[in-house]
Formats: sequence, structure tokens, C-alpha cells
Amino acid sequence: MTSSSTGSVHNLPFAWRLSRYDPALRNERGSYLGETWTSIDDVGEAVEGRELTLAEYEEVENAYIEAFIAFAEEAGVSQLEVREVEQVPQPFRGGDRVTLSQAADIVRALLREEAICRLESPRDDFLVHVGFDLYMYVGASRPCPNAVRRAEALGLYVEPDWPSPQLPKENG
Repeated sequence: MTSSSTGSVHNLPFAWRLSRYDPALRNERGSYLGETWTSIDDVGEAVEGRELTLAEYEEVENAYIEAFIAFAEEAGVSQLEVREVEQVPQPFRGGDRVTLSQAADIVRALLREEAICRLESPRDDFLVHVGFDLYMYVGASRPCPNAVRRAEALGLYVEPDWPSPQLPKENG
């Protein structure tokens, strides 16, 4: 069962794109021009002149999860709902309400491309969506300056005013 909520999550006033990719290395269309790894599938492969280890990958993955938790906590969110499920790790199902700890497990599966779903607050005042190639989108009803600083301190790039491409397009 998936939720079909069409609340304010689609119009959150604050939105960010988080990634490990330096925005200065993008072309005018926004495509990243740097040579780097983009997923857990690259572990064991030669990237940037050396083999990517699982420990290196997990360090970056953990930074994303810590950043997600920082945003959720600063936004005042303690639980999320699993929505728009195509694939989700057991024992979770669409419509489930999960704690931040449980949501962190789902975010890890999303980052590893083992799950396809959206995590949004039941009050529609917060979202976290994960796209391919380690892009994470966060939306909130309030600014989260401490979470932005935390994510940047963890080595992630935080681009403001970047709504999730997983949100349905508005008609009009």
C-alpha cells in the first residue's frame, strides 16, 4: 500500500540537493564533469587511479546518513512515512511510519540502489528522496542552517533551492 498524500510536501519552502560532487565541476547544463565513482557498484574498481575500497565507500555513505538525520532533527521530524514504493527493504512496506533510525536503514538501501521509495513526514513538512549516483534531496518547512553546516563538514556539497526531481510536476 502506498500513500497518495498530496499535501504540502510538494511545496516545501526549503529544498537542498546533497552530493559528493563539487558544483564547480559542472557544465552549463549542470552535468558533472569530474571523474569519480558514483555507487557501491564501483567498490573494487579502479577509480581516480586507485581501487575504491568498501571502507571508503561506507565513509561517504555514512556522511549522507548523518546529514539526513541532522536535517530531520533540525526540521523537528521524528518519524517518516514510506511512500511511492517500487522496492523497499524488508520488513518495511509502503505506508509504514518509521523512526529516524529505521529511516536511516532505508536511506542506506536507497543509496545502495537496493530500494526505490520516498520518505516523507506524515505532516508533509519534510522529505528525503535519494536518486541515482548518490544524489540526495531534502525538503523542509523551515530552514536548517545547522544541518547544512553539518553536511558540509562531513564533506558533502549542499546546493540550496533544489527541489527533488521525484516530486510530481504541478499542472498549470
